[in-house]
Amino acid sequence: PARVDGHPLGEPDTYLKVRKDEARQAKMMTRSLALAFAEGVEAFFWYETTQVDRDPYDPESYFGMLHANFAPKPAYGAYMTFVERRPVGSAQLEKPWKSADGKTYFPQWKEPNGRVGGLIWTTSKRRGMRSLHFTGREMEFMDHLGARVRAEREGEAWLIEVGDAPIYFRGGELIFTGDGK
Repeated sequence: PARVDGHPLGEPDTYLKVRKDEARQAKMMTRSLALAFAEGVEAFFWYETTQVDRDPYDPESYFGMLHANFAPKPAYGAYMTFVERRPVGSAQLEKPWKSADGKTYFPQWKEPNGRVGGLIWTTSKRRGMRSLHFTGREMEFMDHLGARVRAEREGEAWLIEVGDAPIYFRGGELIFTGDGK
């Protein structure tokens, strides 16, 4: 199966008052890719690579990952980070990838080189520091745009701020108890 996506910039229910929100588009790029692969999608197509940038009130003008002059938007960085963190040939781990309440997502995969990685984010209003356990002791964390994320060890767990922006992890499987701890 294939999925076509795009996530225009702006509020979906107010097309006459489109508000450019490139940061939101970048988060949605990462989420869409991760969920598509978690569901077994084999091909993923973004609606437009380059946008037309012609009308601030036209939602069709802002789907692209690149501006009309080919300057990259944050969504392009999010796409490139996803490609680097989940390389071609990665296999989805056969395990749950969202919490029972459907508000925390944590798809995970095994890379061709054998490393385990994944993402975590939440749509819950309960955002903030979480104590997460992983099977690996040497972990690395990165935001959806490729910047390193500081995480602190607390015994056997890692303290990580989990919010609506996806956080990549690499080095072990996330052991998720369902309550965010």
